Amino acid sequence: GQLLKDAGFNVIGASMLVDADKKPVDIETTVIVITDELFRADAEGIAAKLGSPAVIVSPEFAGPITVVLGADYKLPVE
Repeated sequence: GQLLKDAGFNVIGASMLVDADKKPVDIETTVIVITDELFRADAEGIAAKLGSPAVIVSPEFAGPITVVLGADYKLPVE
């Protein structure tokens, strides 16, 4: 979250993705999920800071933009 905050993005929170039984969910691939195409430009800006993961539209998360870090994520080297 700090990387995006430092870049000027409004980060509401960060948490571990869990299933209905509160067990951590293993995610292989980093992705940015938006609830509507309306948020694509902002999501692409975030993606540029995170190594350009895919941006997809899905109602899966409540927030308009959700970053899901997968096992493939590596902190960018500046």
